[in-house]
Amino acid sequence: MTYLDSGVNPVYPIELVLIHQLNFADGAGGVTEFPFDADTNTNEFHGTGTSGTAGATTNDHEFIAGVASAGELVFITMLRLANPPGTTILAADVVDALTWCIDHQLERGGPGPINLSINADPPNTINHSPVFQSLAQSLRAQGDLVVNGAGNSGTEDSSPEQYIRRVAGTDENDQLANFSTFGPFHAAAPATNILVLPGLNYVDGTSLSTAYWSGSIAFLMAACHEQKLNAVQADEIIFNTATVTNQGYHIPNLEKAVVSCQARQK
Repeated sequence: MTYLDSGVNPVYPIELVLIHQLNFADGAGGVTEFPFDADTNTNEFHGTGTSGTAGATTNDHEFIAGVASAGELVFITMLRLANPPGTTILAADVVDALTWCIDHQLERGGPGPINLSINADPPNTINHSPVFQSLAQSLRAQGDLVVNGAGNSGTEDSSPEQYIRRVAGTDENDQLANFSTFGPFHAAAPATNILVLPGLNYVDGTSLSTAYWSGSIAFLMAACHEQKLNAVQADEIIFNTATVTNQGYHIPNLEKAVVSCQARQK
């Protein structure tokens, strides 16, 4: 998986063993660096928590277990977009990071989900931007898929879903969370009371639902490795086999997704 976020803090025992981190903050252009999380303004450590939700291998009822791991190590390429002591992220740096993703697929471990938990309030969301849609289109054409959080404005983003998979956040009752941005898109995943790091509070946000969706894509690609699914194909299976809520949102059902893969293989 590829993450565009604030970095990964290796101090926390979430066992993201295979991490390749590059610095894109403030125009750095992708210099390889030792993994660390620049999100020092909160106790959540955004990049560490979200990438752990997707890929951590720990599961002892005290720490967290990533969606993608299934007991296996997960390779995460983290493109750090924030510099200490805050999480301010420049649109130009996001563009540079996505452009790098287009040109360095092999270095990222092959085609896969590109997790982008960054947004602005409607109407100026990333999904609304022709620049980001063009980059997402190029990535989709080579088997990658940009997965982005809907946002936490609690308002409508009416821009049509094109090449970016937008993921809304649901609560414990599988209803749209009251903070989740909504619109003409139907992918969703849990986003409330998520334990992202050991010893810290449970947190909310569509950054977590995005991590669940990206992790589900990576999981299915690994589970169906003989079929050599790319991220776009895995995403389609996950969406089509999802549990559909009474509000029309599709929440990943990985058991059904794997069964569907197996049926296609026969």
